[in-house]
This record gives sequence, structure tokens and C-alpha cells, in this order.
Amino acid sequence: MTIRYAKELPNQVPASLAVYRLAPPQSTMTQAAAMSQRFGLSGKMREFTISDDWTGYQEGRIRISVHRNSGALRYINIDKYGMEREKEFRLSEQESEQISRDFLGRTRMYSDKLMRLHKITYLRSGSSDLEGKEKTEKLIDAGVIYRRFVDETPVEGPGGYTMVNIDPEGEVVGFRSIWRQTLRREAKVKIIPVGQVVEAFEKLVSNVEGDLTVTAANFGYFEQGELDRQLYLEPAYVFIYTVQNGEVAHKSIEVIAAGQRVFAKLQGKKRFDPGKQEERKPA
Repeated sequence: MTIRYAKELPNQVPASLAVYRLAPPQSTMTQAAAMSQRFGLSGKMREFTISDDWTGYQEGRIRISVHRNSGALRYINIDKYGMEREKEFRLSEQESEQISRDFLGRTRMYSDKLMRLHKITYLRSGSSDLEGKEKTEKLIDAGVIYRRFVDETPVEGPGGYTMVNIDPEGEVVGFRSIWRQTLRREAKVKIIPVGQVVEAFEKLVSNVEGDLTVTAANFGYFEQGELDRQLYLEPAYVFIYTVQNGEVAHKSIEVIAAGQRVFAKLQGKKRFDPGKQEERKPA
């Protein structure tokens, strides 16, 4: 087996970081109704749905859903979210980001200091004539994605993000996030040096058959996905890699605790889906 690093861990990491105890999810019917008031709703309706670990609240054409394990949050306009319009999406990236930041500020969801713009993606529709010769593509909406930061340190993993969906009229028609609230600082841990972690990673994958290429190597707090109940936010090293064994290839991940003291299992049921929605491509 050979190991190739297309991306490497940062040369410098903090000597120590805090570990945070996370607050329980706000996922009861009463809490979901109260949450709706942040989005301009009354919170007084009693249209609830309970399914697949989600608590849903609907008022008019707006539906808000909270996951009971993780507190993951979804907001959609059921008439407009993901729907193709006659008008094509033509807002600039600067306009899209300003609309999304205004929305997040108005709803008092997350402070500007705690998030950084990650990327802007676009939902597209395509069509062609019967012979498949004349193809057209149309932008339907923009998804503005922000990654979370804690103590100036990025949050890695399938959680730690928020996405705001904007339609061609500049209206926010969708919002989703996996962003667990911290309750208190639990402890401070010393960080394992980078070289020691690389050695541990290479030992973990030493029995893998094929050629291994590390496509991403990151350091930060690790936040799990929307299916997972997580009690602590703690630092980790994250390696994403592909393995090519003849004609067979697969993608995998290793998450290694960065603190010399570990508080809980880092990886959950579902890993590394940072805000994906259907098929989106950069403009």
C-alpha cells in the first residue's frame, strides 16, 4: 500500500483547547412553536407533525422542523422551496450573501463572529429537445453555506454549518442547520502534536489494500450529523481519503481525537454530508 497526501494537516495547531458541554436539543412541540417566532411566525398555531425523530410545526405555508436527537433545524416555504420559477436566478454572490446575513441577523440565530462563509451553491434545472441536441440549464436558487467557528477554531464534520436558500426574487425560502448550542465549558485539554497524529493515522490504515490518497486533512472541533445525539464538542483531526484497489475505489474517513483526554465517541451514524441538497453545482 502507498499513501499519498493531496492535502496535509496544518503545520500549527493550538497547544490546548476547551471542551464544551452541549445543550439538550430544543425539540418539544412547545419549543418548536417558540422557535418559530424567530422566523416571524406567531407560534400560536397547533399544526404539529411527529415523524422519524423530527418535531414539525407549520403555520401558513412555512414549516419548521427540529430533530429530537441533534436539534438540527429546517425551515422551508413549502410553496417555493426547490420550485422552478419562470424567472431565472440572477442575483450576484454579494447580493446573496447579504440577504442571507440579514436573514440570520433578523432571526437572531447565530452571531457573525461564530460563522464564516464557506461557499455558495446553486440548484439547477435542465431540459433538452426530443433529439437531445439543444440543451438549456436554468438556475433555480442559491444556497449560501456558512461553517461554524468556536474560539476562532473551525468546526469540522457533518455538523457545524448553516445553509440559507434564496429564490430569484431575493426571498429566503429555505434554511437548514446543524449547530448545537454550547451549555458550558467543561474542561481544557492539551492537543496531541500533528506528527504524532499522522503516525497514528498511518498505523490505522496500514492494513488497507490498494493505493490511498488523503484528499482532506483538517483540524478543528468535530460536530456530528443530524441523526446523532452529541453531548460534548471537542477537538479532532479529520482525514478524508480515497482508496484505489485495481478497478475498485471507495472513499472513507478517519476521525482521531485531538485532545489528550477524550469525553465521548466522536463519530456518529452519518458522516460528512455538509449541507448537501439534491444536485448543486457552482456557477
